[in-house]
Amino acid sequence: MMIRTAKTLFLLIKHKRVLLPLINSYAFFLENKQDTIWGSLSGIDREEVERLVREAAEHGGPIIEIGTLFGFTTQLMAACKRPGQKLITIDNFSWNPFALSTADHREFTRRSLHYCLKHSDVTLFEGTSELFFKDYDGMPPALIFIDAAHDYESVKHDIELASGSAPNVLSGHDYTEISPGVVKAVNETLGKVSVRGCVWSSSPRFAS
Repeated sequence: MMIRTAKTLFLLIKHKRVLLPLINSYAFFLENKQDTIWGSLSGIDREEVERLVREAAEHGGPIIEIGTLFGFTTQLMAACKRPGQKLITIDNFSWNPFALSTADHREFTRRSLHYCLKHSDVTLFEGTSELFFKDYDGMPPALIFIDAAHDYESVKHDIELASGSAPNVLSGHDYTEISPGVVKAVNETLGKVSVRGCVWSSSPRFAS
C-alpha cells in the first residue's frame, strides 16, 4: 500500500503542470453544475439548436460550427440537419477542460465524430476560424454557430469573421452570466438578438 501511495505521489509531482488546470476545471464544474459548460447543452438549448438547424434546412448553404471541442453539439446538428446539407465544424484543438494534448484532443474528437464524418456530410476543419474564412468561397452559410473561446475579444472576432460570409442565421452558445465576454461581444456587435436558454441568434442578412 505504501509503495502504491509513493508511486501515486511521484506521478502527481511529475505531472503537476498538467494536473493543475485539470483540477481547476473539475472544481469549476463542481461549482457550476447547474450551468451549461464545455459543449454541454441544457434541454432548452438543445431545442433551440434543433429549431435553428431545421430553419437552416430551408437554405442552400452549409452549416458552420466554430468550436468543435469534443463534437457533442456537432452530433446533435448532424442528426437534425437536412440530408445532404454540409456541416463544417472548426477547431484548432488549442484548449480543452481536461488538459489533453492537442494530438490526444484531436484523436478523441475524431473518434467521437467517426460516424458523422463518414456518413453525415460532416467535415472537420483543423485550424482557426480566421484561416477557414480567409479561404471560404462557398455559398452564404445557412447557419453559423459560434461556441469556441468565450472571452470578449475572441467572440467579437468570430462574430466579425462569420458576418463577412453573409450567413442567413448567426448564432452561438453560452449567452449567460458565467460567460460575460460572450454577452458583451454579442450585444456590442449585433445589438438586439433572440435568446432562448443560453443560445443567442440573429439574422444579419435580413436585419434592417
